[in-house]
Amino acid sequence: MPFIQDLQAKLPTDDLEADMQRLLYVLLEVSADDPRIFSFALQCFLAYMTINWPDGVFEDDFARPSRGRSFSSLDIHSWVLTSRCGYGWSDAAKNLLPQEYSNSPGAAIAKVREAARRIEAYQRGVEESILSLDQRTRDLLDRIVWVRGLRALFRRVVDRKLRATWPTVLLQATDCHENDGDAAAERAL
Repeated sequence: MPFIQDLQAKLPTDDLEADMQRLLYVLLEVSADDPRIFSFALQCFLAYMTINWPDGVFEDDFARPSRGRSFSSLDIHSWVLTSRCGYGWSDAAKNLLPQEYSNSPGAAIAKVREAARRIEAYQRGVEESILSLDQRTRDLLDRIVWVRGLRALFRRVVDRKLRATWPTVLLQATDCHENDGDAAAERAL
């Protein structure tokens, strides 16, 4: 069937049948008595297969960020310029805080660095809450719920948090250029 072959070509797995058998095992044997574990396993599998679901499908949507402090415009712009566009701390501070930079370059750089690190700390916290740092535990998780699926859930949580915090910001930073200043930041955001 051409449709099935096309679908299989788009999926990130070499052995769809084995992954489906593993999913059935996890859903029927491992998580059958606990709706949250069942939902978590199914979401890991869907994320592993790069399948998105709309809000409201799962009562416990593990790709939805928890509430917490919102990120500021400076947090997001600092993070995008330094981590996505390749700006150094000094160049980012010159672009984002020109007046402060002219008065005190060191203080402006420190402010930009601290702002960007708030997002980095959030990312680390989400990843560590989803993925254990212990290799044995990661191996066990991979046998049960697809670590690539867990990583995809992690990326969705972070992306949703950033988008919810700053809805006008689009995090597609593919056109960043070293000397393009605010235009690069706007394209990256």
